[in-house]
Amino acid sequence: SNDPTYMWSPEFALKPNPEHYAGERAAFGHDVALGAGGNTAVVGAPYSENHGVYEQQNISCVAAGGHFRLGLMNAWTPWVAWNATIGELKSALRGRVYAPVPGLHPSPRIEIASDDEYVCSNVSTQVRITFFDPPTGPGFQTSRADLDPMSIDLTGDYVLGIEGLYGSSSIQASLSVSEVRRGTAQPLGLDSRGENAGAAFVFKRVPV
Repeated sequence: SNDPTYMWSPEFALKPNPEHYAGERAAFGHDVALGAGGNTAVVGAPYSENHGVYEQQNISCVAAGGHFRLGLMNAWTPWVAWNATIGELKSALRGRVYAPVPGLHPSPRIEIASDDEYVCSNVSTQVRITFFDPPTGPGFQTSRADLDPMSIDLTGDYVLGIEGLYGSSSIQASLSVSEVRRGTAQPLGLDSRGENAGAAFVFKRVPV
C-alpha cells in the first residue's frame, strides 16, 4: 500500500540450512515466491554450489548374546559381539582403501552417533552411521552417494566357533538397518560451479 501511515516491519529472516548450502556468492534471495495462503516460500539461489548431503543409516538391535556382521557391496565387517561398544563397532566398520580387507567401508570417514553405550542390549538400541565417502576402489562397483542399506548376517560361523545373534526366554533377538537419509553428494555434478550450479530452497511456515 502507498498509505504513508503504514510500513513493513521485519518478522523473520529466511536462511538456508548450511548442510544443504555452499558458496558465499550463491545470491540467495535472488528470486522469492510465496504460495497460496502465504505459508510456503520458495527462495532462489542461482549460484549455490550445492554439494548434497551424506548417506545416513540407522542400526537397531535387541539381543542377549552372540555375534553379527554387516555388509555393503560385497564387503563385510568382522564378526561383532552383541555387547560391543559404539567405538568397537566403528573399528569394525572402518576399512582401508583397497578391498577386500576386514571392514565394511574403504575409508575411515565414518561417523557413528548413539545415546547407547553398547550396540545391542535387552531393549532396542539406536545407532546412526553417516558415510562421508561413497565406496570406491577394487571390489566396489560404484561411487554413487545413495547407498543400499547394509546387509545383515546373524548366523555366526560354526567353523570358527562364533555364535550367531540370539535372545533369551524373554527376548527375541533382532537387528535391523534402515536408511535415515539418502545420500545426494554432488547432485549437480562434480564440476558444478557458478552459472552451472544453482538451487531453490523451499520453506514452510509452521506453528512455533
